[in-house]
Amino acid sequence: MRVLYTLLGAVLVAGGAFLAALVNAEAPQAPQPVQMGESTAPVADLDALAMRVLNAIRTESFADVYDCFIPYRQTAEGLAREEEMYRFEGGDLAWEEVRSGIEGKRGTDPLNKLKLMALKDYRALELRQWVALNFGCWRIYRNGDLEDRLKASWFAVERHTGLRASKKDAYGHLQPSGTIMFRNRLGDTLRVLAISANGKWYVEDFVFQIGRVRGGSVPVADSEVADPRVVNAKNTCTLIFTRMRQTYQAGKDSLPPSPTFETLGIKPGELDGKYYTYDIKFDGNKSDGFKGTVIKATPKKGVKLGGVTLTIDTLKNEKGYSIRDDSDD
Repeated sequence: MRVLYTLLGAVLVAGGAFLAALVNAEAPQAPQPVQMGESTAPVADLDALAMRVLNAIRTESFADVYDCFIPYRQTAEGLAREEEMYRFEGGDLAWEEVRSGIEGKRGTDPLNKLKLMALKDYRALELRQWVALNFGCWRIYRNGDLEDRLKASWFAVERHTGLRASKKDAYGHLQPSGTIMFRNRLGDTLRVLAISANGKWYVEDFVFQIGRVRGGSVPVADSEVADPRVVNAKNTCTLIFTRMRQTYQAGKDSLPPSPTFETLGIKPGELDGKYYTYDIKFDGNKSDGFKGTVIKATPKKGVKLGGVTLTIDTLKNEKGYSIRDDSDD
């Protein structure tokens, strides 16, 4: 009888072990970690890549930026160039249309550094130059003090790395990426956006602001910025007009004889004279609100800025003037 109980116990123990094993076998397994994108290349390589872009701009070798682009971006730019040439051949695009976006103060080559006089010259551009032209690199020559800006010491002031989705990726796939920002003492900036593939860093986009000009992955319409010193000169000329108008109204449509800044209610120190000097050429006809009087801001000697001219239409109206920035020419 004892033997029977022993055998029965053994069967129960074996059965319990079998059920336990069965339960364990059916239990869900912990998921394996998912690899997000490709392995990131060394950060030192990111620094070196960003320096290549900076040096391409500082040495005015703009076409070299193309060599830093990730291969599929180079392919996309090549396709865009081929599509444009196809439109030329089909008559859907005229040279005058393209030329209007290249020439002139708002164009991509405002000083005609590339000598694009005809369609044949434009066709002769190598792809690397064509890409740099579309990125607005030649626009930086609008700065009269460009040499000083490029030769100034540039410093890497920001660096960020991590996973992000490319701005061109509608599906939001994450991939290793990096961003580096450079700046110089004049306030010029360069931001390089890079992604890592196959253990190597490539440029995806870059954005710069040098003086009053932006370039890179920004629309041409948004590629011009106002120099704060010129903006200040415009504001000062407008201030002078406002004080003249107040004096004119207080004097019952008249100004003091031989008016000066002080008699117009402008206190010493109100005119910022760090970069500009200010003067007024009066028109003496008070009946029409001194129409034709000119308030002028002239850059001081050695300051490479455009002049500002405010021409009075009438002091009878708070908006009775026009203002012109010579650097817009």
